[in-house]
Amino acid sequence: MGLIIIIIAIVNIITIIATISFINKKNNEKGEKELLSQLNENNKQNFEENKKKFDEIEKSINLNTKNNLLEGIGNLGTILSENNEKLLLKFNGLGQNLSSTMNENNQLLFKNNTENNQLLTSNMNNNIQKLSVRLNENNQDLTKNINEFKDGLTQNLNENFEKLSQKVENKLDLMNMKVEERLSKGFEETTKTFGNVLERLSKIDEAQKKIETLSSNVVSLQDILTDKKSRGIFGEVQLYQILSSVFGEKNDKLYQKQYKLSNGTIADSIIFTPEPLGNIAIDSKFPLENYRRMYSSELSQPERENAKKDFSNDLKKHIDTISSKYIIKNETSEQAIMFLPAEAIFAEINAYHTDIIEHAYKKNVRIASPTTLISVLTVIQVMMINLERDKYANIIQQELEKLNVEFTRYRTRWDNLQKNIEKVSKDVKEINTTSNKISKRFTEISNVKFEEKNENNNIKNLKILVEKFKKIFKQETGKEFPQDPIEQLIIAIKAVFKSWMNPRAIVYRKLNGIDDSLGTAVNVQAMVFGNMGNTSGTGVAFSRNPSTGENKLFGEFLMNAQGEDVVAGIRTPESIEKLKEIMPEVYDEFLRIAKVLEKHYKDMQDLEFTIEKGKLYLLQTRNGKRTTDAAINVAVDLVNEGLISKEEAILRVEPKSLDQLLHPIFNAEMMKNTPILSKGLAASPGAASGKVYFHSKDIVDAVKSGEKVILVRQETSPEDIEGMIEAEGILTARGGMTSHAAVVARGMGKCCIAGASEIKVDEIEKVIKTQNEVVKEGDIISLDGTTGIIYKGEIEKLNPQLTGNFKIFMDWVNEIKVLGVRANADNPRDAKQAVEFGAEGIGLCRTEHMFFDKDRIPVVRQMILSENTEQRVEALEKIRPMQEKDFYDIYSVLKEKSVTIRLLDPPLHEFLPYEDEDIKNLAKEMNIDESHLRDVITDLEEVNPMLGHRGCRLAVTYPEIYRMQAKAIINAAIKAQKDLNISITPEIMIPLVGELEELKYVKREIVEEIEMTLKELNENIKYKIGTMIEIPRAALLADEIATEAEFFSYGTNDLTQMTFGFSRDDAGKFLNEYENKKIFDFNPFAKLDQKGVGKLVKMSFKLGRETNPHLHVGICGEHGGDPDTIEFLNSVGIDYVSCSPFRVPIARLAAAQAKIKQSK
Repeated sequence: MGLIIIIIAIVNIITIIATISFINKKNNEKGEKELLSQLNENNKQNFEENKKKFDEIEKSINLNTKNNLLEGIGNLGTILSENNEKLLLKFNGLGQNLSSTMNENNQLLFKNNTENNQLLTSNMNNNIQKLSVRLNENNQDLTKNINEFKDGLTQNLNENFEKLSQKVENKLDLMNMKVEERLSKGFEETTKTFGNVLERLSKIDEAQKKIETLSSNVVSLQDILTDKKSRGIFGEVQLYQILSSVFGEKNDKLYQKQYKLSNGTIADSIIFTPEPLGNIAIDSKFPLENYRRMYSSELSQPERENAKKDFSNDLKKHIDTISSKYIIKNETSEQAIMFLPAEAIFAEINAYHTDIIEHAYKKNVRIASPTTLISVLTVIQVMMINLERDKYANIIQQELEKLNVEFTRYRTRWDNLQKNIEKVSKDVKEINTTSNKISKRFTEISNVKFEEKNENNNIKNLKILVEKFKKIFKQETGKEFPQDPIEQLIIAIKAVFKSWMNPRAIVYRKLNGIDDSLGTAVNVQAMVFGNMGNTSGTGVAFSRNPSTGENKLFGEFLMNAQGEDVVAGIRTPESIEKLKEIMPEVYDEFLRIAKVLEKHYKDMQDLEFTIEKGKLYLLQTRNGKRTTDAAINVAVDLVNEGLISKEEAILRVEPKSLDQLLHPIFNAEMMKNTPILSKGLAASPGAASGKVYFHSKDIVDAVKSGEKVILVRQETSPEDIEGMIEAEGILTARGGMTSHAAVVARGMGKCCIAGASEIKVDEIEKVIKTQNEVVKEGDIISLDGTTGIIYKGEIEKLNPQLTGNFKIFMDWVNEIKVLGVRANADNPRDAKQAVEFGAEGIGLCRTEHMFFDKDRIPVVRQMILSENTEQRVEALEKIRPMQEKDFYDIYSVLKEKSVTIRLLDPPLHEFLPYEDEDIKNLAKEMNIDESHLRDVITDLEEVNPMLGHRGCRLAVTYPEIYRMQAKAIINAAIKAQKDLNISITPEIMIPLVGELEELKYVKREIVEEIEMTLKELNENIKYKIGTMIEIPRAALLADEIATEAEFFSYGTNDLTQMTFGFSRDDAGKFLNEYENKKIFDFNPFAKLDQKGVGKLVKMSFKLGRETNPHLHVGICGEHGGDPDTIEFLNSVGIDYVSCSPFRVPIARLAAAQAKIKQSK
């Protein structure tokens, strides 16, 4: 038995190295030439230094040594034949096949050597094969190639050979003593003979010559075993050999060969293990037909790719067969083993066919190679022996210690090997890490003392886990973990309090406008346990669906689990409906309690519960977080059920959350033609497209660069909060509808797909793997949060429609609100969207946006470059018809709703180029002198254009500009009135006024042009001329300005920057510091500064109304869509706010809430 163990150990080492060679070969095809060039250069530099040492190796590996080695192997085969004639016959057959294949390979390699000598010289892997073939023919070539392994290996060979040999002999002697009762005296001679063989193999192993040959032979087993029957026999031989080496040749209590199951299936072998594992069936057959075709040089690349797919499908079908036949309830374990007797195939699957591994995992089939099977069987053996550990405790302890020594030695060899090949492939590092882990685990096993009687394994494992955490606690704090429960509780409470100021909490509060000074609280409860068996469980549920608002219990639970198992996303929980089948009485009780609590609190409830030994415990209830769609549906339903009023329903919906319903959805036709990558749980509704990123920091950087991104994670945690905020959507491979990703995304209004278990997310390599696709970082995907489908590529989005309960809810809003809501729109498309969202008019139409059209910009530039008034008027007359069409199209959409048109505001230099090449091109296009163009641009340049020649100041210098615009507005209004049979009152707004006389002059020019136009047309139309209040001086002199202006519109963007003295284009560089250092509570460009700018608004509003009681007042800055600002403006008493079209419903809801709060 000891001898067989040694044989298997050697074979395992050989197969592992073969696997590394196999993977290295695949991974280094592209960089092979560069790497080998570097290695050959190193060889040349160190050849002379090491030649002398390797001469000694050459002498030791002489012909007699080789003959003795072959003779020793032959003797070993003879002795093994006497002990097991059947095994010898099979291995003789295999040996003949191996020899035949080796001869064929030798001829092929020799031929390749002759034809491609220069290429083989520069190729490391072929040099190693060449070294193996020409071992007897060319000692000089042998020396040249051996020096690739000079580091570490030479020193180990020269300095430690005698010591290593002695250790091997001592080890063999000890193992012979242990098994002498079971082996004959003739076996002792075999052991001595094998000791000599092992000694020689150690030398060859250190130089890694014979190993490469043997590795190639192992890899090529698939060429030998070309039919299913041969493979089956070979697999069974390997399997039985491993079972015999681990458990003994005949041990019917532990395993049986060719075991017949109750369904008639004959398993190649079955291992008898106690509960909870049960009997484990093993299958040793393996489909190989397409594996050989994958690497056939006779096939084309597409054919090899098809062979690769067929190979994957063959294995999956075989896995399905094993799962269906080898796993029988109450008879076998819930898992079966598929044994692959070739390490190369196992390495291929793990490296390049992860879909097979995942499929096997789903089918409860575990794939094992000889190496991994030995590890599994060793663990099972340790577990079985543990049942009788009192009797054999000392023996077990000694053997585990020896096993640890062997694995330490194994790890040392890998360390040496890694130094020589780490430049070839990073896979070696991963294998080394695995080796270290194996050694560490066996070290821990060998250190376990078996002094007490066997107690419950779970309790024992828990004790071990507790000890590990105690060590961590001491390492972090420098103190022993306290044993006093009260002291432990105090530490836990302090940890909760400290969490209030961690970075994630700060980001969350900033997002939701929560004051840092509020602090948090700690609730201490008695513990209940959901992990006390199959009559216990835990879960999270909502009294209504938090995604749709449907009046139906919604939630998830797990039996025999604690709460963290449900919400952490590690395990996929069951739907709450399943609880009705498992524990109907508990389900009915929970449903009844949920309804009682909902009726009491008059809102949807979020409930956490635990079942301990059949008894239901309600841990927590609170008003449940929900999507905006759900919030509106729940609010409307509660009003219809008579539980709350319309006013209460309106206050229940956060205005900013309406953003979730106001964004576009995917084009249905495009979705039909877009490839589907996978599907997960529709955790948060919406649609999102963007580039894939895997880490929050990368997402923040990408968004700063203007990219739209999708956050992709295995599962999210609070550390991902910044990335979740910036991302368009969120995708996770794990987790349920109540996981962290799902809950947070719904709260943010982000599209989210969770629990997409069919994809594999590799956050290190930064790729998503599906069954047929690999999505890399930077690739674009699309998420449909309503269906849970993940699409490849970008999909066009369509604007949403406000219908159903949303329309009912917004109708209630309109009944209650007083403050008007208009939109900022510069074209018919935006105007139409605004009207659909309930806008009562246009509060700001920026005419400069119309000037930037590609067909108009040349004429605008012609106007700017004009040298006199006549030329300028001529150019403006070309622009006027375009402007008239713009205004007519907008009036056609708005009908009789108000439209406030702001005359040209930005400085003229914004319409001219500033890049040298662009200036040259423009001069050529306009047929003007380049130097003149440069002079004009230089003259128009300003040090601070925001305070320069813009707004009404342009009209003072060039009154013809505003006169043209005024005429275009009036002509468009008159035409729209006639064509549409409507009544229109144009509102013309003069920007940037700071002085009454300034307003008078510009207004006089505009009125004169309008009256002339009306006289020419013989028409009459009412119109209003007003101004923007955006300069502090205008706010202070509002009473004077109100004598000329018929309406005010606060431009809070400019008013804020001029009041603070900030440039809004540059303030972003330092405003974050102001917020972080608590100088500002918020960004004053995002939320109105009520203390300063708000004071100017209140004062100027009062002054203006005192002068003109009929003065119409609104606000058209970005603050017009902010709910807090709207509440303030409602209290001031202004008439309307104006915001972007997609924020109109938000402003409407905020206005209604402001009115309700004001009435209380």
